[in-house]
Formats: sequence, structure tokens, C-alpha cells
Amino acid sequence: MPDDKDDKPLAWLRIPSFAEKPTQRSLEDVLRPLEPMRTLEELHPLVQRAAENPEIMKRYREAVGSEDQVRATAVIDAITEFAQSIDPTVTQVEAVRITVGLMKMVGHPGKPS
Repeated sequence: MPDDKDDKPLAWLRIPSFAEKPTQRSLEDVLRPLEPMRTLEELHPLVQRAAENPEIMKRYREAVGSEDQVRATAVIDAITEFAQSIDPTVTQVEAVRITVGLMKMVGHPGKPS
């Protein structure tokens, strides 16, 4: 017989309520249809642009291999902002994929790429 903790939810999903009656535009923002994520090959031009950006690369080199989660998150956020400044349709998940592409392109300091 399973114990009681197996019946408890593993996580809670909280859906925020709108303070005022939602507008059609606000509903569209929240309920955007899912689109297939672009492949790394499709995102490659953005990977190259990120690799050419000195500020992104400085932050990347400081973070990679540091085991500092806060710093790594800041790098992904910077890459997200940078990619979205070029292509506003880039999602956060695609920005992580761009970061992975950057890691494949540049490699890890101290390791052969």
C-alpha cells in the first residue's frame, strides 16, 4: 500500500488572476499557441553574433566552469536580451539553446574545443 506522501502533489501550479477584466490582448499574451522551437542550426546566426559580442563573451568566460549558478543565469539572461534585441521572437528556451551553441562553438576554458 502506498504511503500518504505518494498521494500528495509534487508541485503547485498557480495561475495568476487578472486584477481587472482581462483584455483580448492580455489573454493573447498569456495564451500564445505553442510553436516549435527552432533548431540549433536555425539559431546558428544568433550564436555567431553572440560570439562576436565582447561583453557577452567576457561574461561567458567568467561564468563557464565557475559552478556559480547566479553568474551562469546572468549570462543566459544577457544572451536572451541580446538575441531578443536582434530577433524579438527568440524565446527563453531558444536563448538557452543559443547558449549551448555558444558552448559548442567556443568550448570550455582549459579543455580542447
